[in-house]
Amino acid sequence: MKLFTTASLLLVLCFIQHTQAQYENIRIDQEDYYQKDPASPNSASVLVYVTRGEYHYDNGGNKHTRIESFSRPIGTTEWQKSFQIINSYNEDNNILTAEYQNYDGSQYQPLNLTDYTYDDMNENWDLVTTSIYNGMGWTPSSQSDYTFNPDNTLAEIRTDNYNILTSSFDYQSKTMYSYTMGILTSLNAYTYNGTAFVDDYRATFTNTAFGEPEYVLYEDYDGMAWQNWLQINYNYFGEILLSYEEERWDDTLMTPAWVKNNKTDFSYTSIAGQQVMNEILGQAWDADEANGGANPFWFDAYKLVFQLSSLLDTENQDIEKGLAYPNPFKDHITFTLPRALASEGLLSLYNHLGKMVSKAVLKSGTKSISLTNGHLANGMYFAKISSDTYNQTIKIIKE
Repeated sequence: MKLFTTASLLLVLCFIQHTQAQYENIRIDQEDYYQKDPASPNSASVLVYVTRGEYHYDNGGNKHTRIESFSRPIGTTEWQKSFQIINSYNEDNNILTAEYQNYDGSQYQPLNLTDYTYDDMNENWDLVTTSIYNGMGWTPSSQSDYTFNPDNTLAEIRTDNYNILTSSFDYQSKTMYSYTMGILTSLNAYTYNGTAFVDDYRATFTNTAFGEPEYVLYEDYDGMAWQNWLQINYNYFGEILLSYEEERWDDTLMTPAWVKNNKTDFSYTSIAGQQVMNEILGQAWDADEANGGANPFWFDAYKLVFQLSSLLDTENQDIEKGLAYPNPFKDHITFTLPRALASEGLLSLYNHLGKMVSKAVLKSGTKSISLTNGHLANGMYFAKISSDTYNQTIKIIKE
């Protein structure tokens, strides 16, 4: 069950970071379940554990500054503090540190710390370092070195472990990413064997017209050949993710085949004209091996319910997101900014290779830009809008 819970929390973080609607407080209630064989008298899902996470926007910005987690074991009625994560940001609203603190029953105690260093453009992480608190101070644990392509897509992540004997970082693993027209199509992961990086696993992506993953095939390397490992099928309504289902390769069967593993369903609600996720339901597959597979079934593994408080007053926010519509577009596209530019700016359009294909000077006071780009080839582009006080890159697709 922990596997599904961990995956769900990662999805929650992705949702919080990428949703357009910003909230003063986002509470996430998590419920873990188990279910007996439906052929038995008691076939209902049984709640066995509850956790709750609260996302706080204490600085009035659109990125959370604190996540506080609570637990309520079955049979209890009061919420108990579990842990909290405190984030800090630089003047460009990029995260600088994330400190994880565990609650010891009376107060929060520091546990680990993640530091983020950015490249010269101050847009992408260059180095991410994790440290562990030893009771007196922070001791390095690992670091990940990020490399990006000219079009701002992620090219490589190399992770190194800290060696306390040599007071230096040693190679551990790396992952390399490949793209077609700016859309991720494959990744290859390697581990360091002491002398060289060797194959570990790889993934191949099939994407939708919006550039979202539709099917992903994972394979692992056994030292001699690539073997099926995991496959994931995604289901969308336009760009809205509705569900995905995961299957694992079972080579212990008389005829090796893909077998069901888990699936996740997403539901949404409309707030201020935006579709906002309000529930995630994870289910796991029971092959009913005890009965020879006579009655396999899906059972509830976990559920997350989002309770969203009021929208932030977007007129008073320093950092907000602009929009491009329609996206994908054919000949015409319009960019809207969250506020008028305070000074003269520049709109630069780059192709998936990072080559500038057009640019336009924006006057002070500009809040909306409409472009006609019928001459552009179909594919992915990046529109960068910049001025002395504003900097944003928006991914757009020409079809």
